[in-house]
Amino acid sequence: MLSEKGWIRALKGRLEDGRELRFKEGDRLRTLLACESTVRLIVLATNGRAYTLRAADLPRGRGDGQPLRLLADIGNDADAAALLIADEEGRYLLASSDGRGFIVRGRDLVAEKRTGRQVFTLRPGEEVVTALPVTGDHVAVVGTNRRLIIFPLAEVPEMSKGSGVTLQKYREGGLSDVKVFTLAEGLSWRSGEREVKLPDPSPWLAHRAGQGKPVPAGFPRANRFSPR
Repeated sequence: MLSEKGWIRALKGRLEDGRELRFKEGDRLRTLLACESTVRLIVLATNGRAYTLRAADLPRGRGDGQPLRLLADIGNDADAAALLIADEEGRYLLASSDGRGFIVRGRDLVAEKRTGRQVFTLRPGEEVVTALPVTGDHVAVVGTNRRLIIFPLAEVPEMSKGSGVTLQKYREGGLSDVKVFTLAEGLSWRSGEREVKLPDPSPWLAHRAGQGKPVPAGFPRANRFSPR
């Protein structure tokens, strides 16, 4: 489990959610990831660098854990954007605050050195927002301006590293969240304890790099498809 302020630790067993977990004052859960102790993990930082950790090396128990910066050389000017299981043949979608992104193979995220590997080439003021496994055939992108666009996954190139392509264009603001999903199953998001499904995403279908349309009624005010 990874907290918002960058503390990481492991617990044996399974957790349905993180509501029963305790953190330092002012901190809270960012990512809860179920995995085996034998796997390697990828931390993608906001500076576009990918760092590799071994799950077996994470501090265990119900204490506060350990600062992520003690396990990887993440600079003070960057934070964790995503925590992933390192599947070398897996595909992951990376997205930045400026609405750019690309697909990368897991093997291109693995770094043997504590200093990590530069994967996303960023512009001044730009940050990596998220990285997520690719499962599905379409991409949904929502901006901080509460506009949504949906387009085929095939329009996003696969690269080993780079600056990516425009996923969504903004007059103001930037990218808030991304989801990869199967169009035939409909787009869904979390609203409190409920899973809400948008059975007909067709009004938001377009080609990559468009501005999109206002989000559907009931879309979370946090502008995210699921809580962090």
